[in-house]
Amino acid sequence: VDTAPPDVPTGLSLQTYLDGVDAQKYGKYIAVIKATWDQVSASDLEGYQVRIRKGTETDYTVVSTKDTYYVFRNLMTGTRYKVSVRAYDKFGNYSNWSSEATITTAGDSIPPSIPTGITATAYFKTIVVRWIEVPEPDLAGYELYASTTPNFTPSSSNLIYVGKSNSYSFSADVNQTWYFKVRSYDTSGNFSNFSTEVSATTAQIQTADIAVNSIASNLIQAGAITTDHLSANCITTDHLAANCITGEKISTNAIQTKHIKADAITLQQLSLDTQLIAWGTSFEDDTDGDGIPDGWVIPSGPPTPYVQITTEDAWQGKYSLKMFRPSNYIPVVRIIYNKFIPLTEEDRPLLVGVVAKRTSGDSMLYFTLREYDINLNYIKTSSRAFSGLTSSWLDFAFQLNLGVLDLDPRCRYIQIALDLSGGTQDTTVYVDTIWAKPA
Repeated sequence: VDTAPPDVPTGLSLQTYLDGVDAQKYGKYIAVIKATWDQVSASDLEGYQVRIRKGTETDYTVVSTKDTYYVFRNLMTGTRYKVSVRAYDKFGNYSNWSSEATITTAGDSIPPSIPTGITATAYFKTIVVRWIEVPEPDLAGYELYASTTPNFTPSSSNLIYVGKSNSYSFSADVNQTWYFKVRSYDTSGNFSNFSTEVSATTAQIQTADIAVNSIASNLIQAGAITTDHLSANCITTDHLAANCITGEKISTNAIQTKHIKADAITLQQLSLDTQLIAWGTSFEDDTDGDGIPDGWVIPSGPPTPYVQITTEDAWQGKYSLKMFRPSNYIPVVRIIYNKFIPLTEEDRPLLVGVVAKRTSGDSMLYFTLREYDINLNYIKTSSRAFSGLTSSWLDFAFQLNLGVLDLDPRCRYIQIALDLSGGTQDTTVYVDTIWAKPA
């Protein structure tokens, strides 16, 4: 039986043009690529296989032919493609693939349709813009522009979205009016004219919109109550459910005297430890999608693959924080809570808890505490190791102002960090929850 493959085809050449037949069928020109190559000399030659892929993709379309050419039809205009060919004989022996030849398909000068049916629907701090999809087969995407000025001129400074979706959720502050225009573009780089302009005004919550006792603690995001969201005398007793206001709900210095109506906040509205520090996170939020939990930063700057939110393992909820330290990496993998947590004399002693596990390696997980005075001047840094980490979730709790974590009497703010360091092996640690409250 013959097991020798035929020679690799040589002389691969590509040509591209627009197909008028397809233009009649689709209402717009479609690109064609014709591939040709030299005949392979082999008495048992059966034919050729030709494959094609878009330049940015890895999946091929493979076809067979007995000729020394093949015509690929119904291709996107103005798009980069790569083609290669190989020969095979009657005994099922295949040559290697030839080197890929690259070509950008011919482009047309016909712009796509103008997007129609554009609407803008306003919500609280969000406006959703939608439009009807453009039907052209060579559509590449849309450009959406926004401005606070009516009848504005679209430019790069007010371009807010580029992509293939025919809807976009735009973030804005409350009680703002925004104007929108959209246009489409195709793979040949042709742009349609702009759509008609639409507008919408974001909602603002008034006192009359809030039902009595409707504001409960579970409805308030940590740190969501900031000064710019509060109008004078807006907080009244009948709007606050019992125990709804905890320290973690309020940004530092957000609530001033003018925001609170006389006698509005009673003991019933306050959580037992509201006047003290009450802070915690389960690493469930990543609003900017960078893989780093909200409020946390990596001191070296941009996020690294060594610290990130993951769904691989979790104690409670969906996410946990994964920290990985290669044995040949820098001594410390660190993540810092990038906010100052206020501390009063009544908060001492302070109890800290961490739920964590170590699934590989021998590096140690440390709780690191930075202390600052009333003017945010740095005082000192101290650390405590979580000894005894295993492959099962463990709940650690310890008291600050004891031993190596003794709090300085001047301390009025703390900043928390997690460090993974030491050891000689690749180490993976998961942290699900970290909290701090008065003991």
